Amino acid sequence: MDDLVGVLCLGVGAGTWWWLAGRMKKRGSGWLTRQVAGSFACCFMAVVVAGIAVSTGIVENKAPEQAKVPPVTEQHATAAKVELKTLGMTPAVYAKRINPLLEKYEKPYRVDPNEITKGEVQDILKTSLGPYTSLIAAVSKETGELVDVTLIGAGDGKPLSGIEIMLIASAALAAAAPDADYREVFKKLPDMLKGSDQTYGQVKLSVKPTDMMGTWFMAAPI
Repeated sequence: MDDLVGVLCLGVGAGTWWWLAGRMKKRGSGWLTRQVAGSFACCFMAVVVAGIAVSTGIVENKAPEQAKVPPVTEQHATAAKVELKTLGMTPAVYAKRINPLLEKYEKPYRVDPNEITKGEVQDILKTSLGPYTSLIAAVSKETGELVDVTLIGAGDGKPLSGIEIMLIASAALAAAAPDADYREVFKKLPDMLKGSDQTYGQVKLSVKPTDMMGTWFMAAPI
């Protein structure tokens, strides 16, 4: 429909130009005068016809301010906040649980809850418990609670070093699981070494032997 109206405007304008130029020629007007007057009349009539088409609804007036603009949907990326599980105890509470067990085993090593290294994602509690074991625990920056506990044991090949690793490992794992008894954990260590994980409440205890990095004794929330 818009194309048809455009042709109509052009036809009316051209016809007006031709008619007016012919009338002025008969009156003796010069060629240049006839062309200028005809062009003005052509433009005027084309505008008149277009205005009539718009006012009658034949052509929709698509002024810039009235043009339909497709809606822009603003997408808000909401980062899904993942709840980080913890062992439900702070380093201070863990130290109060493991240190008495180490004392029962007559070991002079103690966990200092203040030995924390700040990290970008999580803080780290790291303590050396004798010549054969090191304790590493991740600490949540949000809650200040332990995320997990890992004791790494590496003996010297002698039976005494293996026994000491087992004793300290049972204390480290039992301290991380409030429902576990350190004596029962000690008895379960051979099974855990074979891949049989143990669950106490909401805490899973497991052991992973490695060839190059010793044996890992781990406590993690379920």
